[in-house]
Amino acid sequence: MDKPITLVRRYVGTAEFYMQKADREYAYYKNDFDNGRGNKYTHYRISQECYEKAQSYIDRAKKIMKEDNIKDSSLSSRIRTIERKLKANKKKWNLI
Repeated sequence: MDKPITLVRRYVGTAEFYMQKADREYAYYKNDFDNGRGNKYTHYRISQECYEKAQSYIDRAKKIMKEDNIKDSSLSSRIRTIERKLKANKKKWNLI
């Protein structure tokens, strides 16, 4: 029982990391900050890739929680927060 919940926690933590990285890269894109990585559209592409990775990790975590019937309110809250941010970003870029 401990192994699946540990895996879910790791997936949620990784998703949070990718959300932070995506937000940072998107800020570089918005501010046209080069930071030695090339043109600003590179930052936009990286941010989109990170948002997709965050979504995939959240999907994996939710799948494991459902399969193993894991009920953890703090993990569920963290997942909802990330999903809300992802949905807000999709609306901002008219992807919905």
